[in-house]
Amino acid sequence: MILKYGLLKYLGLGCSVIIGFLLPAVFSRNLSTEDFAMATVVLGLSSYFSFFDFGVGKPAYSKIRKSFLNGDSEWKEDIYSIISFFIFSSFLVFFSFLFITYFYIGKTYPYTNFFLFLFFSFFVSLNIFLNNMESVYNAVNKYFHFLIFDFLRKISPIIIVVLIPVYNQLDVPYFFSTFFLLLLSVFSFFYFVRSDAIKIFHIKKHVRFVKKLWEDAFSYLFFNFSEAFIYNFGFILFPYFLLDVDMIVYGLWLKIFVGVNLFSVLAINVFIHKITELYHSNDFERTVKYLSCSFSLSLSISLVSLSIFSIWENEILQRWISDSKYTEGFPLAALWVWCVVNCIQSTCGVFLLSIGGNFVFLRKLALTTSGVMLLSVLYCSYHGFALYEILLYASLVYAVGCIGYCVRLLMVFKRGGIYSEVS
Repeated sequence: MILKYGLLKYLGLGCSVIIGFLLPAVFSRNLSTEDFAMATVVLGLSSYFSFFDFGVGKPAYSKIRKSFLNGDSEWKEDIYSIISFFIFSSFLVFFSFLFITYFYIGKTYPYTNFFLFLFFSFFVSLNIFLNNMESVYNAVNKYFHFLIFDFLRKISPIIIVVLIPVYNQLDVPYFFSTFFLLLLSVFSFFYFVRSDAIKIFHIKKHVRFVKKLWEDAFSYLFFNFSEAFIYNFGFILFPYFLLDVDMIVYGLWLKIFVGVNLFSVLAINVFIHKITELYHSNDFERTVKYLSCSFSLSLSISLVSLSIFSIWENEILQRWISDSKYTEGFPLAALWVWCVVNCIQSTCGVFLLSIGGNFVFLRKLALTTSGVMLLSVLYCSYHGFALYEILLYASLVYAVGCIGYCVRLLMVFKRGGIYSEVS
């Protein structure tokens, strides 16, 4: 089952990455530099909003997964509580993203009309709802059911790729893509709850469920915000220090990093359900074996991908983005450091978050790393460092922070698989 699940996950991810790389190519050929830069910044900011579940998603998965594996019946009611919360958080994402992009991005790009920001906001909030539903489906072993919805979600931007050359603007393509996501969200919701949809409105019960998770959720929320800053700091800081061309280069660099990262990290995401099952049955020897296997696979994918890109860097960038001004001085060294470190951190982090009991520690570690990274990026930007230098210094901070994940993982197994959280 793991092999079949993994192959389907990689198929969906492969389509998503291909489409993700097509978008900048289409943007560069059909939009002005200003529109290209605006779209890059807006979509970059959307990464921060993907964590607008107030940190409840991962703790809820951990609790529901444990109840489901132990045969407890309470997981059935908990499912409705978490879905209800995801709906609420999606509405919050929509209004927050609309407000921030319209008043923040709108000042930098005043010619952009309000409806485009409206479509952007719907597009982001619906993507987040569908993405959050993964924890619900996976917690109760409905892996393959979710894969269908997730695959359709990931290929939805193909609508944008097809329509932008026709309209030479962003409004209409994002409208149709958003409408498709709306239909998909409705089907995803009713497929799971079916005739019991009315339970979604049992607000008091849902509030009690969220309160039980609040301590871990609070830590996970700040952990996610810190991680989002670490991976996307340029979309907030660089507009004040760098040119539009540098912003686009940074967006392209991040697109490649995310592409490699998604493929490599998928290894631990495929194995994690089996790993948590072994962990909760106290089979620590096989838990370590599966963890080691997932890390080896993750690192191999990352190194092969980076090697291929490094050998044909110029050819790939020229064919991808036709304008050479967007491809000169590409930060390749920083890309290697970020990708390799991410393999280590993701393997440790996904496991620590999935077993529970590590949320406070990871929150403190992520906040510290993001704080140091903020100071280093501000220092480099203020003193006129080039983009590749800023990213290289940031990668060193990222690598040092990763050591904390490794130490925590070793301490968990050193103490027999149990490590008490200390606030």
